[in-house]
Amino acid sequence: MSFVAHGNYVIKNSDEQLVIEASGPFNIEIIEKLDQALKKLVPNFTHKTWHQIIILHAESIFTPEAEAALCKTLKYRVDHSLAFSAVVIKTSTCNALIEKQISRCYKKLNIPYQFFKHTDEAKRKLKTL
Repeated sequence: MSFVAHGNYVIKNSDEQLVIEASGPFNIEIIEKLDQALKKLVPNFTHKTWHQIIILHAESIFTPEAEAALCKTLKYRVDHSLAFSAVVIKTSTCNALIEKQISRCYKKLNIPYQFFKHTDEAKRKLKTL
């Protein structure tokens, strides 16, 4: 059974650095749409490796199916040279759950990542890589 996509996102590409700004909660349908959009953008990166900033607003939790789909789209990015992910969680009452869900995917795929409270901190970190 298919549902209406729940959650939203905006993708920006700046200096071969991917920025995804999103608000949840997320279901599998929105993650599949994100995956399709990324598959059009990521192959255009020409650097050997690249980084991303994920900025999450509101209650950006994932259904179990959406979390599994997130792992798949992350694998695609790793297979296309994603080297580091900075994750910014803004104003949420469920930060611990969001961090747990995201960490499961990143750890499963051995993706270097770090959580931040502010976007500026994440940008500073990426400049050091």
